[in-house]
Amino acid sequence: MVRLADIPFGLAAVSGCPVCYPNLRPQTQLLLCSGCKVVHYCGADHQKKHRPRHKAACTSIIASQAKLEKEEATLRARPGNIFENGVGESRNAMTFSSGGLSLTMSTTSTTAQKKVRTITVSDVPDISESLKDQYQALFRMVHKKNPHFWEALVDAPEGTPSLPSEYSRGSVEEAILAVYQCKKAWEESYDAIIMIESEIVELTEVYEGPAASSDGANIEEVVATLDRRRGSGRAFPSKFGASTTNTCPEDLFPPSRTGQDQVYHFVHRNNPKKALAYADGACSGNGQQNPQAAWAAVLRPPIGDNIRPCMVSGLLELKGPFGDESVATSNRAELRAAIAVLRRNDWRADGFTSINIATDSSYLVDGATAWVRSWVRNGWKTRTGDPVKNQDLWELFLGEVEECKETGLEVELWKIPREMNELADTVAKETIHKGAAPTDFENGQLDSSAASARFPGEPRVLCLCLEYESMFNDIYASLISKITAKAKMDRATTQQAALDMLTQDPPPSVIFVTDAGAAHLMKVWERVIDCLRRGSTVVLAASFSSFVNEGRFNRCFGKIGLPWKRGDYYRTTVSLRPGAVDDRLKTQLVPTYSQKALYVQGVARSDVWYAGERGEVAVAFTKVGNGMLGYVGDVNGEDGSEAVVIAMLGLLN
Repeated sequence: MVRLADIPFGLAAVSGCPVCYPNLRPQTQLLLCSGCKVVHYCGADHQKKHRPRHKAACTSIIASQAKLEKEEATLRARPGNIFENGVGESRNAMTFSSGGLSLTMSTTSTTAQKKVRTITVSDVPDISESLKDQYQALFRMVHKKNPHFWEALVDAPEGTPSLPSEYSRGSVEEAILAVYQCKKAWEESYDAIIMIESEIVELTEVYEGPAASSDGANIEEVVATLDRRRGSGRAFPSKFGASTTNTCPEDLFPPSRTGQDQVYHFVHRNNPKKALAYADGACSGNGQQNPQAAWAAVLRPPIGDNIRPCMVSGLLELKGPFGDESVATSNRAELRAAIAVLRRNDWRADGFTSINIATDSSYLVDGATAWVRSWVRNGWKTRTGDPVKNQDLWELFLGEVEECKETGLEVELWKIPREMNELADTVAKETIHKGAAPTDFENGQLDSSAASARFPGEPRVLCLCLEYESMFNDIYASLISKITAKAKMDRATTQQAALDMLTQDPPPSVIFVTDAGAAHLMKVWERVIDCLRRGSTVVLAASFSSFVNEGRFNRCFGKIGLPWKRGDYYRTTVSLRPGAVDDRLKTQLVPTYSQKALYVQGVARSDVWYAGERGEVAVAFTKVGNGMLGYVGDVNGEDGSEAVVIAMLGLLN
């Protein structure tokens, strides 16, 4: 028998010392491994002796502990705190299971079967009303548990969605997963989803997307409110060096699809987390009296003839970001372009961890990656003691770099030959001649005319034919020929093509929706709303009204924020309302014509173009945000309707 006195001091509890007494009874005096805090030892000598055998396991345990702590912190930082009310939270789960079990036990199919055999005609109204009440109660209960479920059901795309790895109760992620599990059952019940869509119209909220804030401001107004932060020198950009001086940026950063919406960016061929943008500035009368400067940045690439480059540009302001007056120079314009690259696009939201600013300006690259460090140390003085020129823009640029670093985005600058920066250089030079320089510093408006420089003077119409392109070609051949005689018509026939074209900056100026495909794909419809609010003209015509049910029709206009509702469908004679259009258009539109149409209700009188004798609205045109929205309910392509569509597209003359 082992006596207490024979047990070495500090023998481990439970497991025992792995060196000498692994099988002895547990003791109260312990010495844990100072690294992993798991293995016990008799004393420091045995811990040291056992270290070579334990080192690998100790290191692995420490790494696992750190990984678990990091994962826990990430989960606790999620909205809703997954540990408190996320999936698997026991109390709510048990309550839900208990309630479901009780409900199941109280339902007997035998009773229902017997009831069916004995009911009479007089019982039908009561039974119908009872079923309706149960259906409404179920609808409200599900909506209360998860307000996203019903919309996720009616808007669910074909195929397998991207399923979440974790989610909180009542979240969008939970709704997506639930729909994925049960959608086939809904589809097996005839018109069940259509019925649900009619019900959720009243729940539809106005889409407040990236192009509009809650108070209705457009995207440029929202961007203009960004904070202006003076950099303190806590972070600096780095200098990017290609393998050779003649390396073409687009060879190293070819256009590639990225993100959930698969938008094209300039992406590093070996690192999908690294993006590139071009920046340049220009100055007319540089160093002379009354100079005027402008800047430009190319944020995303052009793709073929359909997708134009995403560019931002602007005239250099007379005052800097902090109110300092300045003189326009090419150096100042080049620095201003680099600031726009960081302020006019959320690179982290696009999935990048590094942004490379390509420029032909030595002043910008050398200043940002070398000189500015000593300027900050010397209190914004040069080596000769003179004040640093353009200090205000340098401070703002460093402030943007610091903010990028805090969000996990590294900033690099790449000095490229001038001929490789041709597009940004051309746009900057063209922008110089676009009016007087603004006084106050601003982020710069999206310059549609500069961005469209690839297609000078050529009207363009983006045609969304996502479901019935062949029908559009057959029935509306006359309309197509009239459009293509006056404008370039780009077509999107798939969801991905539509998203690519609708996410261009600036947005397409004219969008012709020819069928209900865009309305059936809510992601596409929301991009259409974004374009509309930012200034696009959107015309819903051709086969659009033929293939949209009442629930979808009402929801789509509700998303826009319009009270328009689906009306009746029949033929009648419609008349052009007095004062609906100006005198020039009035002479080119027919005053009355017969039209078989899907009419719309809830249109403001000032927005009505054509209506029937009882006030049914067949054609409407209204302002939404900075754009215009047109609706033509005609389903047969009457000659009078062709003229209306051409007029709304801006091509009548």
